[in-house]
Amino acid sequence: MYRHRTMKPIKGAARVDVLVQPVPAPERVRELNTLKAIDLTEFNSRAEQAFVEMVAAFVQECGSQPPRVREVLAEAAFELNISIETAKRYLLKHSARRAEFAVTGGFVTLREGAK
Repeated sequence: MYRHRTMKPIKGAARVDVLVQPVPAPERVRELNTLKAIDLTEFNSRAEQAFVEMVAAFVQECGSQPPRVREVLAEAAFELNISIETAKRYLLKHSARRAEFAVTGGFVTLREGAK
């Protein structure tokens, strides 16, 4: 979807040049960045889920040497185009007692038996 200019009629025969920015229908929204501009609540929900999936995959990739919290936050912020502070909030929430991750000694691991 591209922006374009069009002439819109105003009083009588006068017309004004208008920049048209179409908004994609929700079913066409595929990128989190586009969703962020359209529906912030839905973006936050999807970004948080994507964060959990991405961090779980990252921790598994690292194998026996779990990643540092800083690495997880930087990777998530970059990959999902979210702020470091948002990534910190997601990690804090998902490292609760019954959540997916454990943070111990500055390292992130998958919690056994989580969800």
